[in-house]
Amino acid sequence: MNINNLILIFLILILIIILLIILNIKGLVENVNESIKKNWTFIGVLLGISFIFISLFSPYFLTNILSGKELNPNEIGDTIGGTMGPFVGIAGVIFTFLAFYMQKLANDEIKNQFIIQKFESQFYEMLKLHKENVNEVKYIEENDKTFTGRRAFEELYSELKHIYKHIERLSRDNLDNNSILKKSYLIFFFGIRSKQNQLNCQYKNGLDIEGTITADDNIYLFFTQNKPMNISYCSGHSNYLAHIYRHLYLTVKFVADEDEKIISYKEKRKYLRILRAQLSNFEQALLFYNWKAGFGEKWEQNDKSKVNNFFTDYRMIHNLNNEMLFDNTILEDVEEFKRSLKKESGKENDPLFEFQD
Repeated sequence: MNINNLILIFLILILIIILLIILNIKGLVENVNESIKKNWTFIGVLLGISFIFISLFSPYFLTNILSGKELNPNEIGDTIGGTMGPFVGIAGVIFTFLAFYMQKLANDEIKNQFIIQKFESQFYEMLKLHKENVNEVKYIEENDKTFTGRRAFEELYSELKHIYKHIERLSRDNLDNNSILKKSYLIFFFGIRSKQNQLNCQYKNGLDIEGTITADDNIYLFFTQNKPMNISYCSGHSNYLAHIYRHLYLTVKFVADEDEKIISYKEKRKYLRILRAQLSNFEQALLFYNWKAGFGEKWEQNDKSKVNNFFTDYRMIHNLNNEMLFDNTILEDVEEFKRSLKKESGKENDPLFEFQD
């Protein structure tokens, strides 16, 4: 092997080393997919330039032009064309491929931007509808005092708490906390006559009444034989709460189900923070009890056929705390919340609840 070939091999090795160093630096890019795309483009450009660079020196290394041998003009032209042509041709093919590849990336980017714009448009429309649904909620007391919107949810929370405490007191340990909650939520959600499909009741139990609940019939009888309190109390709230929860669930599901190649998990969390910011602590508490009582089980579901982790992976009740709960529940002890949580990349502390931060 002569000195010219050794120099050629040496130059190629230097180019390879430079390529590997740059690729190693580019490998530190956080987004792997974007890194791969950029690497392929970079590799193509570098290879194309390398072949052009090699073609410039190929007559020297692959012929005897500079070895002292006299060649006529035709031989010189043929030699240069024969040695440089293949390398220039390869470079041309590489650059042509890169042109198509870059066009494809540009088209994909335009397509993705269109999908994101469509996604955001629908998300903010659903967010607007949720706010309108909440603003339409009315809670009316016997003196015609009306609470609307978020303020109405405070009254709804108080009503559920009130029902729970009285059933708890009257049960005299005959029912566990979970059974008391389910019976309380049934009355709260459908009304005192829900068992007979009659959804109107304007009565509540008095604090001084004693009794022992031994059957469901006794519970309904107890709540209907006492003095009127207000129009909304025990009349049932399923007509608007079911609609609000259903729409809220579909909004979260819409975001969570989006392809993470288009909307990353980190971006999904950002959108759902915006949605969660519309929920007061009372709304989040009622949403939690809706799930715990078995009415909204799809919010956190780990069945073999269906898996939804909207409370845990997407932190939809992040602002809830133990002080808001009246059924002796400790959030840290809820079995469904003990699973391994999905976390945002680059975030050291990403707890399920705000009070754990």
